Amino acid sequence: MPMHSPLIRRLLTSALPVSMLLASAAGPTSADPMIGTVMNSYGLPGGVETPTAEALPDGTLGGTISVNELARRNNLVFQLHPRITGALRYSRVEGINDHNELGGHIWDRSFDFRYQFLDEQGWRPAMAVGLQDFMGTGVYSGEYIVATKNLTPRLRATLGVGWGRLGGDQRALDFDEGGKPNIDDWFSGSARPFGSLAFQATDKIMLVAEYSNDEYARETEAGFEEAPGNQVNLGAYYTFDQGYQLGLYTLGGDKFGAQFSVALNPRNAPYPSGLEKAPAPVRPRVAPSADPEGWAGHWAQDPTAQPAIQKSLGDALAGEGQQLEAMALSANRAEVRINNTRYIQQAEAIGRTARLMSRALPPSVETFVITSTSSGMATSSVTLKRSDVERLENTEAGQIAAVAQLTDANPRPADMIETEDFYPRFRWRLGPYLDIGIFDPQDPLRYEAGAELRASYEFSPGLVLSGAVRQRALGNMKQRGPGIPGQRGEHYTPRNMSPIRRTSISTACRACVRIRGCIPATTIRPCPS
Repeated sequence: MPMHSPLIRRLLTSALPVSMLLASAAGPTSADPMIGTVMNSYGLPGGVETPTAEALPDGTLGGTISVNELARRNNLVFQLHPRITGALRYSRVEGINDHNELGGHIWDRSFDFRYQFLDEQGWRPAMAVGLQDFMGTGVYSGEYIVATKNLTPRLRATLGVGWGRLGGDQRALDFDEGGKPNIDDWFSGSARPFGSLAFQATDKIMLVAEYSNDEYARETEAGFEEAPGNQVNLGAYYTFDQGYQLGLYTLGGDKFGAQFSVALNPRNAPYPSGLEKAPAPVRPRVAPSADPEGWAGHWAQDPTAQPAIQKSLGDALAGEGQQLEAMALSANRAEVRINNTRYIQQAEAIGRTARLMSRALPPSVETFVITSTSSGMATSSVTLKRSDVERLENTEAGQIAAVAQLTDANPRPADMIETEDFYPRFRWRLGPYLDIGIFDPQDPLRYEAGAELRASYEFSPGLVLSGAVRQRALGNMKQRGPGIPGQRGEHYTPRNMSPIRRTSISTACRACVRIRGCIPATTIRPCPS
């Protein structure tokens, strides 16, 4: 039998306990993964610096800025799946020189991945497996298997085993392998335990204590900084409304740090509703005996009816921050296409539109179709029965949602009429602009600011000609040529672009050369890109 490689043996060793746990977990599980309340300094749900078996609500996109005496970490976290959490990190790590042997620190990029493979149920804890900095230079490289359990409604405990940095080992750095998976290091070296306790002191304050194996050897080996006095870290975190969190923590009792986190979810409104003007009330239809002509639908034969109704409804919608782009109207059905320019939640724009339709349309119109548009293109349609709108106006939102039909945008009806003078239209804007460049190891933050004149001409729905002119005022962004292969940090300039050899180049390459302007267009030589 052939011998397995060291990597295969490590993977099999780490996979065996996981597979046993999965097998023992056969049977019903809770509907949702355990949700974390604190993001650690690495940007994932955890303690102060150690991980937990928690996740974030599905679809969450968040960020964390953590600053202490040994590092500055900027993290972007995303919940890809109810059980899969990922994080991108851009960190300033003290005590390490880069490939140029300068600075006394590096700006490092790393990527994390966590999979919560077991839910909490009864006595059984939630469990997760994770890879930390598995595609980078290896500054924070480590792996872990971790379990988290609610001991009381306010006390949550975590116990895990870690390898690499999480096990107290500092792996070799490789600046030339950044961006490639360091598979040979996974689950290698000694494994050591870590753990944390999280106590919900109040509805908004969380207190955390943890035991960490991190000795911060990289940050302290140059002698400019000292390692924390012990391996116990403490933190206090205050959560504001809408997922904002501020934390203060100490590493070993003698190193201090601060952290700001935000977690946003498209399913939740980023701003509370109720501050805007109240919508117009639904107008119930009169009895058929009070308006027999309107209920019979004879008004639809009058060629002047739709223009008048469309004008009235368009004016009312404009007062609600909606643009009525087009309308199709028959005796028992009305479809409107609206562009929402005011409300953050599209559902609010649709609800207000339905209310105004109940006030503007004759009583025979029973079906409302409200189609949302973006940049002139129809995106989705909501179909409502007018009788449901009248009946459920003052009930909970879930009841009207249950009877509404949400579909892809309906095909454009043949009788749809565009609002008068809506197309073509010319728009322009003069204002400031700001461009920001981040994650460059040689220049962590680049910016440029100035004035921008932007204009567009919309010929018809979805057909737009637009452009912009900018005047730079300040900033440290440099207009530079492409990078020189094999010379990290160096870029082509007009001076170092002398002809190398004569050869033929494509028409696309000639165009590229002319646009860049870094070498004469008449010179024949390889394109620098």
